[in-house]
Amino acid sequence: MEKRYLILLIMSIIIIIIIILVTLTIIILMCKKQSNFIKLIKKEIIKIKRQKIGIDKKICYELMNEVRDIMNKHGIKFWLSEGTALGIFRDGDLISCDDDVDFSYPISYYNIFLSKVKPELESKGYEVGILAIFNNKRFNFAIKNDHFIDFDIVCPKSNCIAKNGRKCSELLPYLQEFYKIKFNNRIWNVPKESYYEYLYGKDWKTPLCGRKPPK
Repeated sequence: MEKRYLILLIMSIIIIIIIILVTLTIIILMCKKQSNFIKLIKKEIIKIKRQKIGIDKKICYELMNEVRDIMNKHGIKFWLSEGTALGIFRDGDLISCDDDVDFSYPISYYNIFLSKVKPELESKGYEVGILAIFNNKRFNFAIKNDHFIDFDIVCPKSNCIAKNGRKCSELLPYLQEFYKIKFNNRIWNVPKESYYEYLYGKDWKTPLCGRKPPK
């Protein structure tokens, strides 16, 4: 009889421990999601501000070089994209009235970004939003000095931030070859002319603040 009670006691203790561990895991996951959500809100507030007053190019130059060097260090294939690539390719500089800096990389490098790049960015003062899925788009972002970098993660089965969330598979044909352009004392991969025409239309060479890819 005593042995039976002892077994029941042990089983009860084990069940309680399991419940505690599961509860703690759920709490930790919820905290992480909340933290990421708060960062996303902060990013959107900065975006609204930058849409009104534009970017500080000097700050963006510093962020770009830091992020580039870290991603290269860990072997991530990436390229400048969207408005950032457009400005550098067309004008030889960032677009003053832009609201962010745009990087892109393939989904195959996401685990390296998460395990290697994210911690190193955070050690340098960045707030990094981990993989977020919104409207089937996959992206990361890094905030520092009241500016942010968007990382559009190119996954053929998902939508891309570019082209108003159209399928990344539509964009892939324009990402097969890149130009190498020297800018801000670094060499950058930027897409070729067909990429900008696909995103912005035939008048992509005409500077226009607030230019967004048509739907």
